[in-house]
Amino acid sequence: MGVGSSSTPAIAMGGVQLRWVLFLSAYSCFGCVNLDKPWASASPDGSDVVSTAGTSAANTGVRGTGGASGGSDTAEADGGARGTSGPDSAGGGGGGPVLDSGGMALAGGALGAGGQAGTDAPEGADRPLATGGIGPDTGTGGSAAGGAGSAAGAGGAGGADGQSGGGGTSRGDAPDAVSPYDSTSADGPCVLCSLATSLVHRYNFGGTGTNVHDSVGTADGTVVNAQLSGSGTLVLAGGSSGQYVALPAHILSALTSVTLEIWVTWTGGNNNQRILDFGSNELVDGNYRATTTVIISPNSAPDALTPRLRASYSSQVSLSGTFVDATSALATGSMKQIAVVFDGQRHTISMYLNGKLQGETAGLGALSLINDTNNWLGKSQYSGDPGFSGTYHELRIYDAPLTADQVQAVYAAGTNASFSQ
Repeated sequence: MGVGSSSTPAIAMGGVQLRWVLFLSAYSCFGCVNLDKPWASASPDGSDVVSTAGTSAANTGVRGTGGASGGSDTAEADGGARGTSGPDSAGGGGGGPVLDSGGMALAGGALGAGGQAGTDAPEGADRPLATGGIGPDTGTGGSAAGGAGSAAGAGGAGGADGQSGGGGTSRGDAPDAVSPYDSTSADGPCVLCSLATSLVHRYNFGGTGTNVHDSVGTADGTVVNAQLSGSGTLVLAGGSSGQYVALPAHILSALTSVTLEIWVTWTGGNNNQRILDFGSNELVDGNYRATTTVIISPNSAPDALTPRLRASYSSQVSLSGTFVDATSALATGSMKQIAVVFDGQRHTISMYLNGKLQGETAGLGALSLINDTNNWLGKSQYSGDPGFSGTYHELRIYDAPLTADQVQAVYAAGTNASFSQ
């Protein structure tokens, strides 16, 4: 009993002493920690030794400096290596806390500027790097190169102070620059849209059979003694074949100004053919002759003059007319655009070939003076003139006098051009 009673207090005292030893050991350890900077340890000389940036027990990622936003459409540039446990850069997920070599939890894991919280944010290597400024790719750390895009450069992993790289907000799929005249792009302006309301008749010569459809108006025409090719053209034999197109009456005389734009390929032939002839005629001594007329001829040769491309207007053919001539006949074998502007305000006729002005003449009378009961393609009001020999690709009629720039624009757009976005 004596032995038991004397040993029991000794054992109890030993437990108290052991607790005091553990407490004093832990207290003395606080001298190894800077309480103002709990992630730093004290060096023997009393200075702070800050843990290496981005270093954990098993990770050595270097903290990125963050990228400044660039221009308008480039995504994140490549950076340096990302610490696997550190926080993401702008746009990435936040990393969790990591342990330094001394076992203390680092104050890290802050979210990137656009990131979402999480401990398993994907590494930059999990997604392809942006190379041309398109795509939501995240860089893999380091200093981001300033680019043309507005997306931020990728920041590095959490460093000594646990802050993420200071990147900006990612825009993701920023579109490439669009050509100001690219009408195929949804963001690009429509070059010809301003002319859409002026385009009152349009003939593309599509389909088969004899109906020439007016795709913007209601003035369908009819092919006489021929048929549409089925490939968007109408081919006329010319000469005495009697092949032509009859368009509805009064599509010209109801207008104050008009621009006639036509695309043809001429195969040549005898003089005084008509690409178009709108007007009226009368029978004299068994032959028809014009009384009022607006014409475009590929090789007009009145009074035995040298043949030349001509556009003319005459409200009284027996008296006089107003015309514009090119320096030569229309070239054969290739498609050409001819645009003739009858400006009722300026009283002028202007003729263009492939977008280039050939000439302008004053003295135009009112279009209302043209009795356009015979609006023909390929046939003259004069029964003795040969028919047009060649191919029709497209005819457009505008109820406005197009400017030189507008004529150039429709020429550049070509046949089958879009007049809407």
